[in-house]
Amino acid sequence: MLHLLSVLHDGKPGVSLGGGRKGESYYEYEGGTTMSADVFIHVFEGIDENELAIFSTPMKKLSRELWWEIYNKIQETPKVWVGEATWWDDRNVPPTITAVMEAIGEHLPVLDDFLFERIMAAFRNENETGYELAIPNVVKEFLKAHKGKRLFTFIN
Repeated sequence: MLHLLSVLHDGKPGVSLGGGRKGESYYEYEGGTTMSADVFIHVFEGIDENELAIFSTPMKKLSRELWWEIYNKIQETPKVWVGEATWWDDRNVPPTITAVMEAIGEHLPVLDDFLFERIMAAFRNENETGYELAIPNVVKEFLKAHKGKRLFTFIN
């Protein structure tokens, strides 16, 4: 599974309490507070497929050092923020996020004109979730700069 998930906090739908920076949006719900996850498109560069595959291995089977080493390598790859969501239920995942993740899939596709158009079309979806999404032109410029390269998504 290359829709990689580094950290997913148990969450429930609720009201945004805001946050200081990407990755720190907190949501209040009956019984507690949760944090949203950020979704990124990464360029497959400076890492290999075996390293990415480690994120589909249960963390308890990995050494903490190895996990962090690979996590840091992934964070160093070129990336663009797509948006935020909580995977508690489908109501909390903006359709844009779902469409981008489906377009990129799990096989490290090469960014060609067809994939570029599919990703950009995802930003035309309605977002009624209350979660933030990237500015489409920022994503567009990132993709233009990385045409011909392989991509993957990463949930942080």
